[in-house]
Amino acid sequence: ANRTAFDMNDKHGIPGPFTIARVRAMVAALAGICATHLVFAVVCYGSLPDSIPFHFDAAGKPDHYVPLGAGSWFLLWFISAGIGALFGGFSLKIHTMPERYLSLPRKQAFLSLPPEAKARVWAVAAFHMLVFTAIFMLVFLTLHIFAALVAFEVVDRLPVVWLLAGIGASIAETIVMTVRLLNVVNAEIDRNARRAR
Repeated sequence: ANRTAFDMNDKHGIPGPFTIARVRAMVAALAGICATHLVFAVVCYGSLPDSIPFHFDAAGKPDHYVPLGAGSWFLLWFISAGIGALFGGFSLKIHTMPERYLSLPRKQAFLSLPPEAKARVWAVAAFHMLVFTAIFMLVFLTLHIFAALVAFEVVDRLPVVWLLAGIGASIAETIVMTVRLLNVVNAEIDRNARRAR
């Protein structure tokens, strides 16, 4: 299968706003979110009460408590780290996706692009997928923070508005990613067609 090189060494000197440097910065941001979440969970663990909220109703009030344990307390961190590893890893390997799984308008024209043009497209896709992943990881971190605040009886519920904002942000990022990716694909195809004339 014909695969595009997504060069993490800037060998092609990819221009434009979505450079390899921005992809690297988003990877660093994901690592920072993951590390911050872990530090928060470790710092809070020793001070938590014997039972902690584990489930919340639609209004954000806790409706199920479980005994404090490493498994119950660190579960949200494990989920967040897993999402970061899975989606972050996929973002960085998206360029290796077999051609048969690509669902793009003008697919054949895209496949005939030179490697540096494809690399620009993959850089845009990777960047936006990493932003999407960061949104989800931040939602899990916020959930964990508010679970601790409920456990410490600082607040009596999760802010449902924050969860809705996280869902809204992920939907908005999906729309932005789709529109931006289609624009970049079409721009690269049109540029390549002009060069071929």
